[in-house]
Amino acid sequence: MDINKPEYIKFIENREGILSVITIDNVEMKPEILDKKTFEVGYSKSNYGDKIICVEKIYKTKQNFYIYLKYDDVDKIWVNNIYYKQEQTSELNFFIKQLIKDFKNVK
Repeated sequence: MDINKPEYIKFIENREGILSVITIDNVEMKPEILDKKTFEVGYSKSNYGDKIICVEKIYKTKQNFYIYLKYDDVDKIWVNNIYYKQEQTSELNFFIKQLIKDFKNVK
């Protein structure tokens, strides 16, 4: 068991069963880009100074993948995990390729 799983993901697993996880290292996903997609926001954690600053966010896709973003204060980057059902591996592979393509086109 991954003890670092977000509580929201643990809640989903209690309802739907264990989820597998994959990290995508070759592209930095950012909330401001994912917010423009048609993903449902399942969870969000923010801080407030002079404006609202998102530090964690979980998106649910139409395929029932859960994209978890967390801002790493040390490295100053967004770390991402995608949680999915093991039987969705083929579909996940296609989804990730498209997602990476979308992010590379934004730059």
